[in-house]
Order: sequence, then structure tokens, then C-alpha cells
Amino acid sequence: SQRDYKAYIAGLTNILHWAEAAGVHRFVYLSSECVFEDHYLSPITEDMAPTPRSAKGIAVSLGESIVSNFASHQRMDVVIVRMAHLYMTPQSARECTDVYTRLCLQAAARGRMEINAKIHRSALYLGDGVQALLLLLSAAIHNQPLYHITASQSYTEDQAAAMIQAASSRAATIEDRTTGMEHCILLSDRYFAEEFEFNTIHTLDEIIPKIMKQIQGNLRQYTTVSDNENAENKSHFMRILTRMIPFLEAIGVFILVVLAEMFLSDNSFFVHVDFFMLYVLLFSLI
Repeated sequence: SQRDYKAYIAGLTNILHWAEAAGVHRFVYLSSECVFEDHYLSPITEDMAPTPRSAKGIAVSLGESIVSNFASHQRMDVVIVRMAHLYMTPQSARECTDVYTRLCLQAAARGRMEINAKIHRSALYLGDGVQALLLLLSAAIHNQPLYHITASQSYTEDQAAAMIQAASSRAATIEDRTTGMEHCILLSDRYFAEEFEFNTIHTLDEIIPKIMKQIQGNLRQYTTVSDNENAENKSHFMRILTRMIPFLEAIGVFILVVLAEMFLSDNSFFVHVDFFMLYVLLFSLI
């Protein structure tokens, strides 16, 4: 939302200033492939301009611009790191935010997966991503202001769905919802791989069975709404209701005014009373 967008930018700016005041030597801004939302036929290199379309993509891309401009005016080492298609073993449905864990949850909870087979993606496991960041943070110097961290192998959703089918303890069907042109959302990690000699250890076909075992062994916690989520939903409803009360009061009083005008205007006691003017005066005083 627009509110979240403004809060993200304001929060990032504050963090940058606090980091500078605290004497932070190296500031790493974690970005992702979401800043590239055009259709590409080959891996995206570090020197290609972002093409965000969604609110998230625009916010993350603007964050990159903010930290880059900050670095050019302040004495702080700022590095932008785009981590492509990061995924992990989720502990709740809320953590199933990437395409791979979403497909796992669909298979476990509904017994079917909806796929688009024309999109090629990489799959960077969280453990590999953390290892790459440790290499960057522990290095005395680095050569580039921006790096891509990604896995070398790419997958389509039908390939991932086939892995999930094989790992699932229950039958899971694949519903082909393929649309659009064939394209890839792959980041080239040439700069980082060459400078830090980094290679990923984990592969998707190795991790998928672990994710499916985790979800299917604890399915209830992935398919029921938690107490915290219930509390958040209730709080959100109360905020909306609180904001609606003045409007509901105005509508209720207006209905009473209309009824009074209809049934009391012929009464000799109220013949000179303008109910609509009283309504306007009432809410002008409030």
C-alpha cells in the first residue's frame, strides 16, 4: 500500500543515518530479483537497469537508488546485494512466500498445484545465501558496489512440481495454467562468483523433500489461522469500524431527519422548523 511504501522508504533513510552516526563501516542493502519485472530471454547482468512495475519492485528499486546516492555523499561503504529467488524451509504458511514453498503448500494442503511452465527461475537456498553474505562481510575489500547472488541452475514450475509430486506422501495433481511468452528471471552472478569463488551447495531437488516432510508432518500449523493472525485480523476490523462510526452516525441522523420532515412537517408545532437546517447546524457544531 502507499502507506507501507512511504514507511519503507522513511525507515531505510533513518537506518542509513543511524548507521553513519554509529560509525558502521560497511552497509549491505539486501535487494532481490523483484526489481526486474520485464520479460528477459537471457540472464540479467549487474549493469542492466531495473524495470520495476509492482509497488514492491518500485519500493525495493528506489531503496537501491537511495543507498547508492547516500554512499556517494557520505564516507560509508555501501554494497547492494540482489539475492535471486531466495527460499527456505518455512515454519508457517505466512513464510511460504516464494514460488517453490507455495507449490509445496498447495500440494500438501489441497492435493493440487497450479503452475505456469513458461517462466525460468533460479532457486537460492537460505543457507547458501547466508554463506555468501558472510564472505562479503568478512572481506577486507570488495571490487563492486553491486552484486548478484544466485544459484547456477534454473527451474520451471512444472519441473519443481514434478519434484514435489515425487516427494509428497499423498497424491498431488498438476494444473497447467501456463500463459504468456516463455521468459526467464535469472540473475547473472559473474562478479560475485569470480571475486569470492562462491558456489552454492544445496539444490532444489535436495531441499524439496525436506520442505514437504516438514509441511506434511505439521500440516495443521500451515493450514489453520494462528492466534496472532486472529488478533491482527480483529484489530484491523476494529480500526476500520472506529473510522466508520462518524459516517454511520451521520447517516443514521440523516435518516431520522428525512423521516421527521416527511411525518412532522404538516404538524402545526413544527410547521416553521427546517429539519435539514438543524441537521447541518448539528454537525457543524460537532
